[in-house]
Amino acid sequence: MDENNITLIDNLDIQKNDFTVKVRIIRLWSQPLFKDPEQLYSIEMILMDEEGSKIHSNVLQKWIPKFKNLLHEGAAIFIKNPTIARHVSKYKLIDNTKKLSLYYKTSVTKCLDFSGSLYGCNISFLCTGIKDQEHEVVDFSECPSLRSLTIKNCSGFGNSNMAIVGKLCPHLHKLDLRGLCGITDSGLLELLTNGTPRLVKINLSDCVNLTDKVVVDLVKIHGGSLEVLNLDRCRKIGDESLSANPDNCFLLKDLDVSKCEITNLGVSCLSRGRQTGLLRYLRPHWAQTNPRQFWAEAPDC
Repeated sequence: MDENNITLIDNLDIQKNDFTVKVRIIRLWSQPLFKDPEQLYSIEMILMDEEGSKIHSNVLQKWIPKFKNLLHEGAAIFIKNPTIARHVSKYKLIDNTKKLSLYYKTSVTKCLDFSGSLYGCNISFLCTGIKDQEHEVVDFSECPSLRSLTIKNCSGFGNSNMAIVGKLCPHLHKLDLRGLCGITDSGLLELLTNGTPRLVKINLSDCVNLTDKVVVDLVKIHGGSLEVLNLDRCRKIGDESLSANPDNCFLLKDLDVSKCEITNLGVSCLSRGRQTGLLRYLRPHWAQTNPRQFWAEAPDC
């Protein structure tokens, strides 16, 4: 299967049905007919891609024989040409407004190189009681299947804990550290340099002690996979972050530098990179007051 033709769950478009997804079946169950519980109505599934995004999927009873040998919990598969529609059910098991359905034009094949989690595990912390470790914790085990981690607004979470997270979670794709005012460049760098450089989405908003230095390092290490970067209210971050190797982030499609120390120079440098379309989503708050003056004064990088 050509990896270039794979569509991520977050990028699915209900206007299209000519696409292929690479997913693991993390939950599967049979849905009986409402009026006759002895009769099978459908097979229902929760699918997850390699980034950890999930979507509900089903196969109606008449199409089950076509796919039943390939559909079982834990299986990694390619699904080509399913239908996609809005998930209108009042009760949803996951936070996704779309739903995939397999039918007679759909093909399903085994996937032997799926790198995502086996059980769809994500971890999220929202806390005030965690304190930074003053010494290294020796007795721990890695979480090699963990792809998404959120630790937000934990005022006591600092550089030592960040280094531990880097060792525990070497294969993260999504990282949300918003509001961690206790971490600095050196702490975040410990996490960034551990494991495989495949971070796709990073939220560092309100990490007020981070500077341009760590953003430059982030671009060098993870620029090839990075798609979303949120630096909202990181007031020590400025033009250097936008001017440092912008071509490295050729997949970047969403950048938030609101309330950062960005000037015309930084945006001008960014506009000369390969991802110039990103400027449609770039919203430095001060550039909105007089956009004509902003672009007129934008210097050459």
